[in-house]
Amino acid sequence: MDPVMRLLATFFFLFLIGGGVTVLYWNWLLSQFFQKLKTEMPETFQAMGRPGIVTVESPTQMWAQLRFILKREYQADGSFTLTQLGDRLYRLFWIFLMVIGLMIFSFLLLVLYSFLLEMQG
Repeated sequence: MDPVMRLLATFFFLFLIGGGVTVLYWNWLLSQFFQKLKTEMPETFQAMGRPGIVTVESPTQMWAQLRFILKREYQADGSFTLTQLGDRLYRLFWIFLMVIGLMIFSFLLLVLYSFLLEMQG
């Protein structure tokens, strides 16, 4: 295997692992966030349809939960723990998008490089 292709494949593999770890961490943080939301802001928790990791009933409910985090509506309560968890989720969401973007970019580079090698020989 060509060294450049090996490097690109390694990057792709590392980004794939990083994406998987990020998803696991996201789910754990989200479960902690919803548990805290249930105790600190029960009205909001009920209005969101009693959210949970496994109990997402519709895409609309999923978008409502994501919107709640991305708009940082959890800060209205003033709870330190809830704000901390929400801010971690907010940052992790953007990190996850960057990891996915880099993974897609490295995959496209790998495909392009292999295509160019195929054209040369």
